[in-house]
Formats: sequence, C-alpha cells, structure tokens
Amino acid sequence: MILFKFLIAYFSFFVLPVLFLIKKYSNTNKSILLIFSLIGSFLLGWVLFLLGFYLKINNNFIFLSLLVFDFSLISYLYKYRDLNFNIKYELNWLTLLITLIVLSMFVKTGSIFNEWDAVVSWNRWAEELSNNIYKPLEAAYPVLLPAIWSVFYKIQGTSEISWTVKTLLYVVPLYLSFILYFLYKETNHRIYVFILLASLIFILHSAATSGMVDMPVMLFGLLGFVMIIAFEDSKLGNYKIYYLIASILFAGLASITKQAGVYFLVMNVAYFLFFSSKVNKKLILIILSSFISIGLIISYLFLFFQTQTDVIGNLPTLRGLSSSGSIFSIFSTFIIPSNSYLLGIKIPGFIFYFIVLLLLLFTGVSLINNTSFSKIAKYFTVHLIISFTIWAYYFSYSYRNALFIYSIIIILSSIGLFSYFEENFQLKTFKKYPEVNILKLLKKIKNKSLKKIHVAKVILILILASFLMYFFVISDESVYKQQEKYQGNM
Repeated sequence: MILFKFLIAYFSFFVLPVLFLIKKYSNTNKSILLIFSLIGSFLLGWVLFLLGFYLKINNNFIFLSLLVFDFSLISYLYKYRDLNFNIKYELNWLTLLITLIVLSMFVKTGSIFNEWDAVVSWNRWAEELSNNIYKPLEAAYPVLLPAIWSVFYKIQGTSEISWTVKTLLYVVPLYLSFILYFLYKETNHRIYVFILLASLIFILHSAATSGMVDMPVMLFGLLGFVMIIAFEDSKLGNYKIYYLIASILFAGLASITKQAGVYFLVMNVAYFLFFSSKVNKKLILIILSSFISIGLIISYLFLFFQTQTDVIGNLPTLRGLSSSGSIFSIFSTFIIPSNSYLLGIKIPGFIFYFIVLLLLLFTGVSLINNTSFSKIAKYFTVHLIISFTIWAYYFSYSYRNALFIYSIIIILSSIGLFSYFEENFQLKTFKKYPEVNILKLLKKIKNKSLKKIHVAKVILILILASFLMYFFVISDESVYKQQEKYQGNM
C-alpha cells in the first residue's frame, strides 16, 4: 500500500488539479492554468502540513480526505463530460507530462537522499515534521519542501522510504518547461524558448533532484521572473495581470523554500510598486497575493520561533567562511563546479564554463540593444549587481548559494539573445514544434477518427492502471527492497 498511497497523493496534488482547471476554464490560456495549478498544489501542501502539524491530524484521515477530494473533482469532470479535450492540443502534452512523471519515478526507484545537507537537514526535517516534531538549526532555514515531503510521508504511512518523495523534485522543472512551451505557443515570442534553453543546464543538472533546495528555490525564482516577462508581453492581452499575481505568489513560495527566496519576493513586489501605474484593474488581487506571500513567511517564522529565537544566528560564521577567499576564488566559486552531472552523465568542466560565459555574454548584450523588454533588463541588472554583492560578501563559501543569482542571469541572457535575433534575423517565429498526431495513429489502428476524449475516462483509466500496477504487482516488501538495493550500492 505504500506506493499506492503515494501515487494517489501524487495524482491528487500535481495531475488532477490541471485536469480540473482545463475543464473548468477551457477557454483560458493553458500557461495560466498550469501556473496556478502548480501554485495551488504547493499552497495546498503547505496548508495541509500546518493543519496536520498543529492539529495532530491522523495520517489515515489525511489520506481519506484526499480520496474525498479526488472523488469530488472526478465527479465534477464526469458531470460535465460533454465539455471535452481537444485531443490534438491538450492530450499530447498531458500524455507527455504523465509519461515523464512515471519515467522519473522509475529512474529514481530506490534512489535515496545522499547529499550531506539533504540527509542531515532537509530530509531529516521532513522525517521530523511527519511526526509533528521540528528541531531547527540556530538560523531560520525555511522548510517548504521538507513540509511537502512530510505530508507525503504521512500519506504513504512511513518515512523509511524516501525515494518516493525524491521524485517530487521533478515537478517544478517539468512544470517550468511546459509553462515556457505554452507561453511560446500563445505568443510566438522566441524569448520563452531562449529562457528554456538557457535554463536547461539547471533543469537537467543533478542538483535539481539531489534533495538540496538551492536549485528548487532558484527555479521558483525563475518562474516568478518569467511571469514578469509575460506581464510585459503585449500579446497576452487581458490575461497579463494574472501573470503579475503569479510572479508574487511564486516568489512567496521561494521565500519559504530557502532564505534566498526572500530576495525574489522583494524584487517582484518592488517591480509591482515601481510599475504600478500599468495596473489599472484587479489591484485587490495583487495586494491579496502580496499578503499571501508575506503570510507564508509569517507562518514559517511562527513555527521557527516555537523553539528558536535568532533568525540569522549563523550569519557571522558564514561571513567568516566567505571572507577567506580572494576575488579570483569568489568568481571561480560562482561558476558551476566541474564535477557536475547532466541526466546522470558527468560533463567536462570546460563545457559548464563555456555555457556560463555565454550566458554572461548575452547578459551584456541585453543592456546594449533596445527591445520591448529593455526596461526589465535594466531593472534586473540592478538586482544582479546587488544580489552578487550580497552573495560575495556573506555566502561565497559555496557555489550552491549563488544559484539564485543565475535565475536573474537566465532572464537577462534570454533578453540579450532575443534582442540579438531581433536585430540580426528578421524571423517572425520559429518553426512550430512538431506534435505527435494521436488522431492519425488511432485512424491506423481502428480506421476511424477519434476527435474528442472524456477527461473522466482518462482519469479512471489512469487510476485503474496505477491500482493494478502498484497495488497488486509491487508490494510493500518490494518497495523496501528497492531502497535497500540502492543503499547496498553506495
């Protein structure tokens, strides 16, 4: 039952909300639906964690509540099944998303947390929180991801199996990729493709799924910055305001992922205040999103202050570690180290140096050429200087602490690439991505076209397949053996 319960939770948090929003708001931009589905999933996880922690809710009650939640949404989808998917547009990406999630689970089957900080801090906190215990360090390290993991530990019934929750680290990179894809589909602006290309080295990097939270907080920050780009994109019309709201909410999630996320929140709220003249409607929603983001920080600090009092207790120590390096060592630390892996393959260090230098080159180009995003480039450049100075002075003892700065560099370099292509290549758009035509495949099999498919049927098939595969085929004993096998190879 361990894996079965975990998959039910996975489905409830990260798949079913997307299906519901697509059905409920079928005429809305798909990027917005993905964005608020992701935000809603993490907010739901945080709220469930807080309720479970303070009210000591029984684990079985949480699982049964999820089943009721799933049943309610599936009933809604079935009731309005006359509103169908357009299989050519929606089912292709949905199938790919589910396939990638399933593949990630198989790739990480048995793969436990083995990075030092992931073991002694982040996953340790998740295990403690699953038992409604929290023992923070001397400083306030936010615990969004450990909190989410603890909810899944509670639902699956044990924290001894950690490779399951490790697969959750694929969620944000996958959603980021699909959000950028749909933003490009909806606007034909190549900047979203450039952002995706520039971020691939981080999405595919082993640090993204190692259990360290430096890469996840960087990706949350990047999502918030992408929302600012979308807000300034004239082709998104009446939906633009929702991207600004999402930018503040993503920054709020980043702020309770790791301390660097607070800087993202300051950046995004400051952007709203500085350019508030452009916001002429739904101002109350922006203010509400700001209060929600600040409320997330307060909710964590309330948890922290129950056992500790000094939020920045270890800052002098970190400052001492950082001040021991020369200017050369600081810049060399800033570059991703040579012992890096992409998709599990060790990549020579010079490749990373080349990519980073290329990103920095186009970051400079973003300030030279004038484009529709030049204002953003100037604003982000100011914050690039500020954030790098803060990192160099206090946190330059490790390259991991500099990852949040790369989210700014990705945006600036993408603006630089965009301006370079605009000036030198008069191409209106890239060739549209080829899509897998499921209709043609079905025609070959059944010699007839299938133009529409019911969401509820897809859901029921997925639930049945998951039940048969994991409840009957993979027993709890097998789940433990997978983890023991990985531990034996370490």
